[in-house]
Amino acid sequence: MTHKTTDVPPMTVVGASTILEKTGPFLHHFKVRKKEYNEELARYRASAPTFLGSLSGDELRHKIDRCHDLTELAMHSVDRKILISARDLRMVQHLSPDDVDYAISGLRHLADEREKRAEKDAQAALQRAARSRKRKRIAWTVFAIAVGLACLSIPILKGVFQ
Repeated sequence: MTHKTTDVPPMTVVGASTILEKTGPFLHHFKVRKKEYNEELARYRASAPTFLGSLSGDELRHKIDRCHDLTELAMHSVDRKILISARDLRMVQHLSPDDVDYAISGLRHLADEREKRAEKDAQAALQRAARSRKRKRIAWTVFAIAVGLACLSIPILKGVFQ
């Protein structure tokens, strides 16, 4: 038995003013905080341990691009109505200027976590290197003692077999 959800048409006609009312404050807030957002995004990407990890983190970019596209479409609509996808409509309905603040704080938190993890990994690597050096030093000491004992025992054995 399949669970049926409400059917949403794939495309919807929406008033241009509705789109502009929702995207305007969002895009304005992003414009105000763009520098801070880009700095946090760069910091987050710089703290990535791998190249692929440095490409992630920009969850807001898709919303911004879609908002720009929809705003442009709404401004150039002839009869003040535009046809958009249901997915875009849901995105616009849930759009808030606070999304920019959440994205910035999220990036800041993730960058801090990555930096802490990198710091812990560096400390662990230093400890592993110190333990490895200690093991090598002990091994060389044991080897030197064994060689020294072997050298001492050669004259003793020489006297026994004569």
